[in-house]
Amino acid sequence: MAKKNMLPPKDGSHFFELFLPLLAYADLEHPLIFGDASDMMQRAAVIWDNPARIDDFIDDVDHKKSKMRITLTDEDREILRSWKRCRRDVYYLASHRLNGALIVSQKDQVYRVLGLQSSLQELMPKTPIMLMATLLPWKDKLITDGLFMPVPILHPDDIQKHLQEVCQQALDQGTVITTI
Repeated sequence: MAKKNMLPPKDGSHFFELFLPLLAYADLEHPLIFGDASDMMQRAAVIWDNPARIDDFIDDVDHKKSKMRITLTDEDREILRSWKRCRRDVYYLASHRLNGALIVSQKDQVYRVLGLQSSLQELMPKTPIMLMATLLPWKDKLITDGLFMPVPILHPDDIQKHLQEVCQQALDQGTVITTI
């Protein structure tokens, strides 16, 4: 049975089937075999800082212009193109819910985010925490690319009350963002 706070296992695997070749495409001169988190984050930044590269990736794969050995379905292309709407920023992981983590932007926008193959609660159980993250649409849900560096907050009590108020207001008003 799938958990409500993360993608179904099939979707989590599908994400990586698309994301890892996209990361490799970010630097074809140095193919990504096994990279550390820092290397993967640098490669992802190449894509997220210039989302038009996603169209280049799709075109190169479809027209066999690169050595990428994957085939894209229409659904794959749609998912990849949706990633051009990514939002890369510093966020606060404010709370964990049964149906996803609540992440708050610097502008107090509240996002409901699902984990890929683990819930965000399993990865970062303590809240609040600040993190640089990239939010991506996944069909009708919202996920991260899984590459983030959590930064503990020195005085979490100072920000916790504000985050609770912002999250509660968004929940009450129905303004929690669930896709982009």
